[in-house]
Amino acid sequence: GLDVTGGGGTLGHGGNINMNIDSNNDLYVTWDSYGGNILHSKVLKNGTFGWGSQRIALSLLTSAKRSSARVKNDTSYITWIETLNGLSYTMLQKVDDAGNIYLPNGGATIDLTNDYYSYPKLAFGGDTAMAFYTKTLSSLGIVAQGIKPDNAKMFWEPVILSDSYLHWIDYTDYVLLDSSTTCNTIFWTSADSKIFGANICMMGRVLSIKTSSLSVQKIGSSHKLAWESYNENTGSTYEVERSNNSINFTSLTTIPAKGMSVSAKYVFWDNHPLQGYNYYRIKLNDTQGKSEYSNIVRVNNSQATSMLTVFPNPVKDVLTINQNIVRGNNATINIFNMQGKLVKQFHLTPGQQQLNVTSLAKGFYILQYRDDVQTAVIKFEKH
Repeated sequence: GLDVTGGGGTLGHGGNINMNIDSNNDLYVTWDSYGGNILHSKVLKNGTFGWGSQRIALSLLTSAKRSSARVKNDTSYITWIETLNGLSYTMLQKVDDAGNIYLPNGGATIDLTNDYYSYPKLAFGGDTAMAFYTKTLSSLGIVAQGIKPDNAKMFWEPVILSDSYLHWIDYTDYVLLDSSTTCNTIFWTSADSKIFGANICMMGRVLSIKTSSLSVQKIGSSHKLAWESYNENTGSTYEVERSNNSINFTSLTTIPAKGMSVSAKYVFWDNHPLQGYNYYRIKLNDTQGKSEYSNIVRVNNSQATSMLTVFPNPVKDVLTINQNIVRGNNATINIFNMQGKLVKQFHLTPGQQQLNVTSLAKGFYILQYRDDVQTAVIKFEKH
């Protein structure tokens, strides 16, 4: 093999190593050196070095580490962190296929960062490169800053993506997605096992996709829904949707987003819930016509479900339904598959009733009881 380090020692590999290929199948190797620099080398597809200098030193210090490198349009983008006078910074450099450096010598300083926790990463949105990194020492939030094709920074100030600095919910890891547009998507996991996400665009727009934040409470005869969002856009809306089977939803109301740059809380009261189980979710519509959904929550609005039981569950051939319900008129049983398709329908008679489900494929189903005054659903499995 070819020794790109030039003999090891202080030039040798001492941390991260990144390898990328350009449109000519030439290889770019970027590594944290043992001597505390970020080194960058080009190897042609014939196995020789591509530059007169075997490697380029990207940092002016000896405290650089945790590099991440990507190649776009035969140009390398490299981010790393380095420490000076006790403070750590996220750095960024841009190197073309001829070895020319486009940003300030030593790298462009992006922002203060968390030396202990930050592992900066890069993503491409169109022809822009976005660096994502950890912002502060006291609370581990994720922020982003980009470099435009003219080498100018994308935002006046780095854009905050995660809200851990407000709620002390630190992230554990994050994943970036490239895009053909000037937007990037990031997903991260929190220390309390939730999944969050956001889209960030060239104009600093952030679409919140905070999951597992919707909750519901039964208070008297009403249902109280509450959810939380952050980094909103003026003009975005929230649709409150409801279902009686967790599959087919209808819209109850539309609520304008508050357009706040920090955490915003919302409450909606469903004063006329359905009988039986009510399933709710929130649909976020942004100003560009894109939509995201929250988690689904449910609450029981009657005793019908507890008075309607099925056995055996799982079932192979015959499903028995026990009814202890004050029934309305036109009582029916509908069975839906998990795609929401009605696969069987029965008219109920009082008392215990047996249903032949032999023809159903193996899997999970929703059994829905419905009459003219109430609805109840039960999930069962067909073996």
